[in-house]
Amino acid sequence: MALEPRHIESERRRRTAPSRSTERRQEELRYRSRRVEASFDEDFAPHSSAAYHDMHSNEFYPASSARSSGIRNDRHYRQDPSSSQPMNRRPSQRPRRRKRAWWIPLCCLLLISGIVFGVWRMVHKQFGPKYWTLAIFGVDSRNGNLEKGALSDVIMLASVNNHTGDVKITSVYRDTYLRISPDGDYHKLNEAYFKGGHEQAVQALEENFDLKIDDYATFNWSAVAKGINGLGGVDLDISDKEFAYINAFITETVESTGLGSV
Repeated sequence: MALEPRHIESERRRRTAPSRSTERRQEELRYRSRRVEASFDEDFAPHSSAAYHDMHSNEFYPASSARSSGIRNDRHYRQDPSSSQPMNRRPSQRPRRRKRAWWIPLCCLLLISGIVFGVWRMVHKQFGPKYWTLAIFGVDSRNGNLEKGALSDVIMLASVNNHTGDVKITSVYRDTYLRISPDGDYHKLNEAYFKGGHEQAVQALEENFDLKIDDYATFNWSAVAKGINGLGGVDLDISDKEFAYINAFITETVESTGLGSV
């Protein structure tokens, strides 16, 4: 049966046209694609915009359509079209700086310093010098002179035990005949102070008695008188002869020290 030209054209259109199910499937795919693009625009564009733009079809869709479509809006599932890595909506926050506890190193330093000082003190006390030796000179100076030119009528050695605190004092007679100078001169011991002051007197004691003297102290008449007055006086038992002899020095002592006699 021959077909007319208009029937042939209609038959060709019917055969070349897609089926209804195919058109429906394509329409559904386009709709889903628009929903995904609208959701992507909602996540990465300002929420105040009134519409979303379809980049492929140049069409606009209401902003509410993406929200009401039920598309998943989870930042862990959003991806950048140019990358396969997930993107976060919020920028990464800076790591918080931890406050340094400055007082912890300070306390440790103080603790270590205390331990070191305690150990040093204990070792120094145990293995340090056991004795401290002091030379004591009493000179007959009338004018306050404490160096050479005065005779050391009083010579004593004081030894202090650093561990126990005990003190021992020994008196050396002033008229002891010893070598008093490196030149080999022999004389009374009090002459060493008269010629070379405390330096020569200390050297004479060290060489003759095989000692190591750490320090010295010198006093004169005035220091003795002030010390006795500070103690409230000293009670002595003396004989009549001694009394007359002592009274003979009262005037000279008062004039030399400037202290009145009681």
